[in-house]
Amino acid sequence: MARRPFLKCLGWTGGAGLIAGAYAWKVEPHWVQWVRRPLPLIGLPQGLVGEKVVQLSDLHVGPQVELSYLANVLRKVASLRPRWVLLSGDFITYDGLWVVESLDRLLGLVSPLGARVFACLGNHDYGEN
Repeated sequence: MARRPFLKCLGWTGGAGLIAGAYAWKVEPHWVQWVRRPLPLIGLPQGLVGEKVVQLSDLHVGPQVELSYLANVLRKVASLRPRWVLLSGDFITYDGLWVVESLDRLLGLVSPLGARVFACLGNHDYGEN
């Protein structure tokens, strides 16, 4: 490949990499999708019909996501007054004990709800990607 087309290709590739990195670092961690879905279940006991379930995933408490931002998300969850809160992994991006302590404080915003909380760990909770 001639030098000029090679450098042009290299520039486009580098630019695309920078844009993808900026998206992953600044946009994705602050993207909350609030979706309300009726979930009709056959055989559901009548006492559970109409109850609310909130499912949260990928909080990634750590250096990329501000604690105040996550606190606002959890306050919104509290305002929904769910009967159950399901936490489906990647609570933290491990960066030391401060992250675990911060997660504990944040989840304290959910516990007064009286909701039952169910959780499973994700790969980032173990310090792995």
